[in-house]
Amino acid sequence: MHSTTTDRDAAERRPTDRSAAGGGVSAADSPADAYRLVFERNPSPMWVFDRQTLRFLAVNDAVVARYGYSREELLGMTVAELCAAVAGGAAGADPAGAASLAGAVSGGAALPEQPRRREHRTRDGVRLEVEIEGEDLEWGGRPARLEVVTDVTEWVGAERALRQAEEQLHLLAEAVPQALWIGASDTPAPVYVSPGFERIWGIPAEEAVANPYRWLDGVHPDDRERVVAAAMRNRDAAFEIEYRVVRPDGEVRWVRDRGFPARDGRGALLRVAGVAEDITERKRAELALRESEQRFRAIFEQARIGIALSSIDGRLVDCNRALAEMLGYSREELRQLHFSEVTVLADLPRELAMAGSLLRGERESYTLEKRYVRKDGEIVHAHLTVSLMSDADGTPVHVVVLVEDITERTRIEEALRASEERFRALIENASDTICIVGVDGRLLYTSPAVGRALGYGPEELRGRPVSDLVHPEEVAAVEAMLRRVAAEPGGVQSATYRIRHKDGSWRWFDGLASNRLEDPRVAGIVVNSRDVTERRRLEEELMQAQKMEAVGRLAGGIAHDFNNLLTGIQGYATLVRDGLRERDPLREDVRELLRIADRAGALTRQLLAFSRRQALQPRVLDLGGVVAGMEKMLRRLIGEDVQLTATAEPGLWPVRADPAQVEQLILNLAVNARDAMPGGGTLRIETRNARIEVAEPEACPGLPAGDYVLLEVRDSGEGIAPEHLPFIFEPFYTTKERGKGTGLGLATVYGVVKQSGGYIYAHSEPGRGASFRIYLPRVDGPVEPEPNEGGEVVRGGGEIVLVAEDEPAVRSLARRILERAGYRVLEAEDGEDALAVAEAHAGPIDLLLTDVVMPRMGGRTLAERLARARPGVRILFMSGYSEELVSARGPARYSPLLEKPFTPEALASRVRLTLDEAAPAFAVGATP
Repeated sequence: MHSTTTDRDAAERRPTDRSAAGGGVSAADSPADAYRLVFERNPSPMWVFDRQTLRFLAVNDAVVARYGYSREELLGMTVAELCAAVAGGAAGADPAGAASLAGAVSGGAALPEQPRRREHRTRDGVRLEVEIEGEDLEWGGRPARLEVVTDVTEWVGAERALRQAEEQLHLLAEAVPQALWIGASDTPAPVYVSPGFERIWGIPAEEAVANPYRWLDGVHPDDRERVVAAAMRNRDAAFEIEYRVVRPDGEVRWVRDRGFPARDGRGALLRVAGVAEDITERKRAELALRESEQRFRAIFEQARIGIALSSIDGRLVDCNRALAEMLGYSREELRQLHFSEVTVLADLPRELAMAGSLLRGERESYTLEKRYVRKDGEIVHAHLTVSLMSDADGTPVHVVVLVEDITERTRIEEALRASEERFRALIENASDTICIVGVDGRLLYTSPAVGRALGYGPEELRGRPVSDLVHPEEVAAVEAMLRRVAAEPGGVQSATYRIRHKDGSWRWFDGLASNRLEDPRVAGIVVNSRDVTERRRLEEELMQAQKMEAVGRLAGGIAHDFNNLLTGIQGYATLVRDGLRERDPLREDVRELLRIADRAGALTRQLLAFSRRQALQPRVLDLGGVVAGMEKMLRRLIGEDVQLTATAEPGLWPVRADPAQVEQLILNLAVNARDAMPGGGTLRIETRNARIEVAEPEACPGLPAGDYVLLEVRDSGEGIAPEHLPFIFEPFYTTKERGKGTGLGLATVYGVVKQSGGYIYAHSEPGRGASFRIYLPRVDGPVEPEPNEGGEVVRGGGEIVLVAEDEPAVRSLARRILERAGYRVLEAEDGEDALAVAEAHAGPIDLLLTDVVMPRMGGRTLAERLARARPGVRILFMSGYSEELVSARGPARYSPLLEKPFTPEALASRVRLTLDEAAPAFAVGATP
């Protein structure tokens, strides 16, 4: 806006600018007068100020009216002074730029750019929020500025109030447990949900908004259709609905959802806002108390707990239905009773004492647990909260009692206590040990079984590191197990380890560790362990036995084949020797050959004895007599520097064994003792009766109770080191120098003892000699005399002998020997061939001479089938590997046995003895 008049001209003409009728603009007025009139009468405050001095040059009526200054006062003021009034009211603030305006005037600088929004204050101190629109112009030839002021105080206040309200609403939405929501006008999809939504639905609020129908997926399938229908049908009015929500974890919650429509000024629906409240607990209460028919029932009636209002003297004034139901009375009946009449007498004194202190003002309220007697006589356990109700003057008028039925809780607690007692009894009496180990590897708890298994008391173990008790070889494995299980919540790990007994010995345990660190009742790693020391000992014995069995089978197989070869060598050598003249120089060579064969036969017998597969000729014998008969030979064997003492208890019980093998056993032990005493010593051989009443697992593991004859061989030699003792009976195990021992001596002893049904135990300490104790079972019956077989060939009388032998050399040798002795011989290479030969032979067969072990069909089966076909036939077995005859069925008691290798004289003699028996020694079905 521009003006060509001065302020003075305007002031002089001002009185004539208005018409007499009321100040309107006349037709004769100039355009400048019209602009001035618009300026003066504008309802918005307007002013013009000098841009250099900031003094007002003109103000309109609205400025005078709004700011409370007169026109003359305003024209004497500057814009900076008007703003300074605001700045002065707020220390340190310059919201209207008063300081910068003043600085520009004093420094002669250009007028700085001013903010559109400013703060002014009226003459009487009222703060104004204004917005200013301005335009630079010239006023009387001077640079000026016209500004129009819009008062936005109310709008700014409303804006602040709205912003504050929004902030408060946001805080409220964050804090309240309910879910606040805003929905679209035409769908049930939300456009906003508060954080309370996640607490109810279990779904993040952002997910519910991003996926508008995600909230609906959480509604129970049975309620979903009803919820959608209610939400869409009632969007024109407030609605309320209750339904169920299934959270992602499967938990079901009840929700009460209320919606309210929001409309614009024309009544059109804009949004639907609402609040969803978790009413799960209320629903549970309603179901428990069966009062769901009145959701807004008075608190007194709706309460889940009993409420009683009694007089000061203890008479019931009123009660709710819960209390009446709890006690089994009607309300009318309860009103006629004193509280003491429904209280267990034993609980009354304590309650009266507490009620007295309440009435005397010594306490404001009290709680206690007591027992009520229901009308039907049942006992109700209750938790009471008792407070005093007073009138306006503070005079007590009633006693308010809140009664919670804790019968079920008490029952559960009692059941829990009983369960804990049973569990404690189980733990304390369990044979397995139970320990709780902390994360630091220290023992927090040990069950009584630990003390029984290891000899420690609980106080000796509590706080002790597990590694202190574990064998050094297993410490790393146990610590690794504990680390693994600690790193896996709820995980389980196992290990086998040794724990030191209080007496210093070691016990083997199988342990199972489970992580219970997160369980506050345990807060540790639970280790269940079972003592498997005895089981491991038995397993080691079984492994040892299996190993001995495997090696024995190998040795026995080798000896079997070798015995067949030796039989041929010895037999044919004997035939050659007998065919030579007495002075023939070859006879001595043949004798040497026979001596070598005898030594080889002794070696195979040793192998068979170790493997327990030699052909035994057991009989009932006096073990003391066997030792006495060997005494002279033993003295020559052990040498003069070893003193021999042999004693036998009078009345020694008989045993059943092969005397030759017993002699071999004693010789091997004597030689072993002699080698352990290179500088001389003492060898004691004792035989005595031993009655074992109870099995002795420590001293003699595996020895059952019973009657035995004990053969003990003790020496005063160097002894056996502990690391060697477990292996001394293994074949080829020796600590002697190379060339001084085969390692078969003690293995042979072990084989003879086991094949004779006995037990052997070795005890030794380095430098204190060794002791071997052999237990042979007692038998009943008289001692049998030793059979006397001559050295001459006994002639036959033309009897027919069927020879079944798979080794051609042995079969041919037997045929030649028997034919020379006067017998007629039929040959067969195995059992099946023998049956075919017998079937094809029309005449009688007097005797079957058969090997025990043959391909296709063995000797035992052949003997049974031939005995059925030809009753009365005699059977003679021959074997150098009689496993079939010394199997679990026992020794060959019903048929004679010829052991390989044999001489011609022994074969002919045994055939004659078998043929001359009064009746067949082998019967069908008998065990050979």
